[in-house]
Amino acid sequence: MGPPLRHLRPAFPGVLGAKERAAVVVDIRYHLASLVAVFFALGVGILVGTTLSAAETGQEVREQWLAAIERELEALRGERQQARAEVERVAKERDFYRDFAEELVAWAVQGRLPGQEVAVAVLGPDPEAAARLEAALERAGAAVVRRPPQPGDAPAGPAGGGSGDEGAAPVPLRVVAVLDGPAETYRKSLEALIDESAARGGKVTAAARGGEWAPVLDELGLSYVTGWDSPPGLLSLILLLASGEAGRYRWEDEGSWPRHLLLAPAAGEAGGGGP
Repeated sequence: MGPPLRHLRPAFPGVLGAKERAAVVVDIRYHLASLVAVFFALGVGILVGTTLSAAETGQEVREQWLAAIERELEALRGERQQARAEVERVAKERDFYRDFAEELVAWAVQGRLPGQEVAVAVLGPDPEAAARLEAALERAGAAVVRRPPQPGDAPAGPAGGGSGDEGAAPVPLRVVAVLDGPAETYRKSLEALIDESAARGGKVTAAARGGEWAPVLDELGLSYVTGWDSPPGLLSLILLLASGEAGRYRWEDEGSWPRHLLLAPAAGEAGGGGP
């Protein structure tokens, strides 16, 4: 039979004496302090390790970014050089085709206006704006008369009437109005030129650089060519003058030109043309 129960009672915490209880509390505090110290050291170690790892990773990432940027810059430099070479090639090709077109136009307009007088009136601030047109008319065989009207010109009287200088040369029946200025400034001059030509039984054909004049010319009912200073526009104007027909061709924005007139015989071959 075992020992009496009174000998086992001191083994239970609830029956410990004061000294025993104090010793147990002190031991638990030391134990907790050591645990906290261990976990604190563990946390510091993890933090330091993470910081070092992050620093190394960040340096690697920065180096990778710099390398990628360098590769992109090299690729952009290469593309820029290729683009520059392509632009130079296209510019040379453009110049070649423009020279070819001008030579072709010079050949195509020969003999289209043999011996016919054509007046050129420049409506704009630059009186030399129609130099290329006059050269093309002369290649076509026309006798060019320069008459640059200014804003505010009054309509001339009928041929033979006392309308001004007695020695002034009569205006030819064919008149080309080169519209080199803004429509709102030179519209009255154009209307005066139309009245003057109509009084002589002639006709005005307009040559505009851009499409700004198109609504005004449509309203006035004139035949015209826009983009005349390009080779196709210049060819269109000469063909229109040689045929004597009405037409409106907007080369610079619509790409339209009188293809059907290109194969038409020149004025001399057709027995002459009307005004």
